[in-house]
Amino acid sequence: MFPTVRFVALLLLLVPFSSSAAVTCADVLKVLGSRLADPTCFQGADLTTNNPLTTPANNSLPGVPALAFTPITDRGVIAPSAGKRNPITKAVPGLQLNARIASDPTGQGRFLLRLPNDWNGRLVVAGASGTRSEFNGDFAWSDYVVQQGYAYASQNKGVLNLFLAAVSATPPADPLACRLNPSSTFWVHFFDNDPGQPFTRWRNS
Repeated sequence: MFPTVRFVALLLLLVPFSSSAAVTCADVLKVLGSRLADPTCFQGADLTTNNPLTTPANNSLPGVPALAFTPITDRGVIAPSAGKRNPITKAVPGLQLNARIASDPTGQGRFLLRLPNDWNGRLVVAGASGTRSEFNGDFAWSDYVVQQGYAYASQNKGVLNLFLAAVSATPPADPLACRLNPSSTFWVHFFDNDPGQPFTRWRNS
């Protein structure tokens, strides 16, 4: 529901830069402009997960509860053995941009871009599974494609993950809490169940 396609089209404006020199954070921010909020961008020697800076720590997003943002956990969920199938054979210098999507009224839609210095002018776009973060595909896709010279863009589904509602053998006061599994005493609240969230809008549309 968020404007990934428009971001992709805008990124094509950067192709002329790639033919002569590495694209800079200033170039990317100029193109994407007000479409992103709270952007952070860095240029470094390696865009693969060998560089710990490329995947933020769990619970590192300011102002949200624990478990709402878990990039390290998320990247291992869909492909814990991806490193064996798609080994990292070289460092990939380039830039990484993380941001919120400005048009999201809930403030939870997030966007990630990795752009190698030797960008081939092409882009791979990924999405997160379930309510995972935009870093969900770091092992499965990003490590492989940036080594091939592709830019890599990803986003969450416009919603953060969950927070711990209670540790109890009986249901807590939160009516939207559910057990992590049928026998668990951990009750969690998924943000996608809140009013106004993307999944709520899809269900009601």
